[in-house]
Amino acid sequence: MEEESFNTRYSLWIKEALDELPHNFTITDPFLSNHPIVFASLGFLKMTGYTLEEVIGRNGRAFQGPKTNRRSVLEIREAIRQERSIQLSLLNYSKSGSAFWILFHMVPVFGKDDGKVINFVAVQVPINGQEMIHRNVVDIGSCRREVFMHQERDLSVECDVQGLEDWEHCEASESEKLKAVEGINNVLSILTRYSELSGRLVCGKRCCLRGADCLSSSLVISLGRIKQSFVLTNPCLPDMPIVYASDAFLTLTGYKRQEVLGQNCRFLSGVDTDSSVLYEMKECILKGQSCTVQILNYSNRKDKSSFWNLLHISPVRNASGKTAYFVGVQVEASCRNTESQELRPETRQLSVVGAVRVAGSSSRPSSSSVESDEQGLEDWEHCEASESEKLKAVEGINNVLSILTRYSELSGRLVCGKRCCLRGADCLSSSLVISLGRIKQSFVLTNPCLPDMPIVYASDAFLTLTGYKRQEVLGQNCRFLSGVDTDSSVLYEMKECILKGQSCTVQILNYSNRKDKSSFWNLLHISPVRNASGKTAYFVGVQVEASCRNTESQELRPETRQLSVVGAVRVAVRSSFMVTY
Repeated sequence: MEEESFNTRYSLWIKEALDELPHNFTITDPFLSNHPIVFASLGFLKMTGYTLEEVIGRNGRAFQGPKTNRRSVLEIREAIRQERSIQLSLLNYSKSGSAFWILFHMVPVFGKDDGKVINFVAVQVPINGQEMIHRNVVDIGSCRREVFMHQERDLSVECDVQGLEDWEHCEASESEKLKAVEGINNVLSILTRYSELSGRLVCGKRCCLRGADCLSSSLVISLGRIKQSFVLTNPCLPDMPIVYASDAFLTLTGYKRQEVLGQNCRFLSGVDTDSSVLYEMKECILKGQSCTVQILNYSNRKDKSSFWNLLHISPVRNASGKTAYFVGVQVEASCRNTESQELRPETRQLSVVGAVRVAGSSSRPSSSSVESDEQGLEDWEHCEASESEKLKAVEGINNVLSILTRYSELSGRLVCGKRCCLRGADCLSSSLVISLGRIKQSFVLTNPCLPDMPIVYASDAFLTLTGYKRQEVLGQNCRFLSGVDTDSSVLYEMKECILKGQSCTVQILNYSNRKDKSSFWNLLHISPVRNASGKTAYFVGVQVEASCRNTESQELRPETRQLSVVGAVRVAVRSSFMVTY
């Protein structure tokens, strides 16, 4: 898979051209799970002692060890998340376990047509003058470092505090920095030239189309998982241009992506498009409201045909509540009032809106407000606290935790210094819990990988519906809601669908924990939630209280709300698998 992703972007002959370069470098693909290496130069293999088969598919963390500066690793991760270049000194380890200093210079490679990050190129220049002498500190130019004898050893290197401090102070020379820049330029030159042969151009600088802002890779990946026809527009830019268009939208309209990005959505209108509908849409956008209209649009297909577009527009807000984007979801329909026994268009549209909203909220990178120049940062990194200061910090933590624990006992809401998971329940990441907390419908998340498939998350609406407290729900199997009059055939149907990894919708009689211990009809939709590799990570169960499955109503159907929740949960879970270095 790793090599295939590299080959599809460039010409087949690119590997031979890259192998002729004398530099030590790797090329990684941030769109694949775990951000793996998809190409490694011969120089890099020789420097590390690994074979090509041992390197391809691995993450760059594989070459780090116990003395690698954690601060430097975090800086690399942040550069990847912000899609920018970085150059720093880094301590890596070869296959034999020997440590060596490199100048690590990494840059992103962008697609020329849409501005997306395609790859990251990392050139590694060995810092010269490293003599392998055991536990001797030597001065080499501006670099004081501890070096080791030529010997085979494992990665559990031990050294005293002074030795560790010496390892952290390695500085590359100006010639080594220039060599790294030269290597980057040479690799980018080849990538650019061979991408022209394949017709999928790349470049070393982000090329945004007119009027379009450039979305982060994490957001683009999340949006790419949504298979319906939709566009994302930015109201903060002049003329509110389209900044993302799904593949299904391009198929529906017949346009290419470069013809769409940067355009205002009115380019789909024509001579017979109703101007009153356009005015209605404009008013809703100005008010920051949602709206659903049927509008006559025109495609770019060979016959230049028009089509009725059942269009739903909805705002997507950022963490502060301000409108960051508008999402427009399109469903081709010959008539707005067409009745059908199939899933209604509104159902699919609201599902997409929920998925886009969670994708947008989950992709925002955290930023640091700390700014310093290069010399200041270098000085900050090498400040070492004394043992007494470390003990003082630990003592402070213990004292604060002791008071928090004692006073939480008085309120009955106990806290502790270690994470305490309820029986059978795994602990979800904070980012996933925050994303799921934004979904206001009644639902639970269960983990099929744990014994008895326990509930690992329950929404506030679910607790309100059933009358249970969260600690009474987490770790339980969902059958605790069943009772004497619950239909066993329905339970069997649900079990079969779960074993097959399929979705299902049933009406089941459940029992609440309210004062009257009443039962209620639960219109339940169960659906698998898959991780980035396609394996089922969770099952989501969405509940709607209903007195009868066949009740007809002019209001929004329960299935509409349920599929909207499923879409939002799926994007939240997939977005929680962060792209890492």
